[in-house]
Amino acid sequence: MENISAWSADELQRGLALTLENEQEAKERDKLVMALLNRWCKIDGQAAIEYSLTLPEASRKMLPLDALFKTWAEADPYALSAWYEENKDLHDLAHLDDKFIELMLFKQLAKRDLAGTFKSIDWDDLQQSNAAQSLCYEMSLMSEKRSELLSLVQGLEDEDTKNELIGNLIASISSVSLAEAQLLLDKMNLSDTEHVAKYQYDMAKWASFWRAEEGMVVAMDIEGDEYRDKAVSFCFASMALYQPEAAQSWLEKHGDDFNRDDLLEQAVNRHYDDPELPLNWVMQMENDERRTKSTAKYYKRWADEHQLGASKWLEQQDEDTQAAILAAIEEGE
Repeated sequence: MENISAWSADELQRGLALTLENEQEAKERDKLVMALLNRWCKIDGQAAIEYSLTLPEASRKMLPLDALFKTWAEADPYALSAWYEENKDLHDLAHLDDKFIELMLFKQLAKRDLAGTFKSIDWDDLQQSNAAQSLCYEMSLMSEKRSELLSLVQGLEDEDTKNELIGNLIASISSVSLAEAQLLLDKMNLSDTEHVAKYQYDMAKWASFWRAEEGMVVAMDIEGDEYRDKAVSFCFASMALYQPEAAQSWLEKHGDDFNRDDLLEQAVNRHYDDPELPLNWVMQMENDERRTKSTAKYYKRWADEHQLGASKWLEQQDEDTQAAILAAIEEGE
């Protein structure tokens, strides 16, 4: 068939009838039926959904009805909301997840009227609260919505809810841009140093998943040992995993300002795939007993999976180190 993006509702309905009448491979037929219905939902969601519910049971079962509802919600959430409220108890819709539909509508309505949707939230209702959390995350990634969203969050009366949402906003924006997250934090002009430290920790942590070195810069500027140390530990572990050379350089410059052995232990806990990398880190521990135990632990794990590679690594160590590792393994068994 030709491109259906310009078809009218009548043309789509005729195309559906012809497609369902023609004998063709079921997979191809169902794919085309879905494409036609999806296009129809953009024009007239109610007509498209009601038509789909008249299809033979075998065809109807193959339709991802929730995807059609999503298309309709994007086109006209108000119409879908009214229709669904009247029809959700019909047998044909019994298999749909009410929570999915409600969350989908909630988000689409919020895109059109964020303030109105936000004010309608019952924060004591777990389902609505979870939906609002999800909404805030999605809206925070839309630069044109951030200022309005921040203003609405800051206007909440419940301090715990407000602080949690602000933290989530800053965290999600940090995953995209630390500079924008910092601007958001500055805009709030907070005087509570503990909350500022907590938000900076969120910034550093979320940035470290993609830009660990940038996250580390934020982490080291946090005032107060608790959040600074936690952020530094998290960022170092990310650097050790994704940017080992940068992590090594940072450790040589700043490791003495923190608990070096704790940092190294956190770093190796993030290594899942490469069995040799953890050993490179734990071998740098300063505490002899801790270094030996950690090295023995990760060496044994490697040897259990790849004896030859582990043995070659061990042979490269001096005799005292080899003996200490093997003794620690034997002691632990």
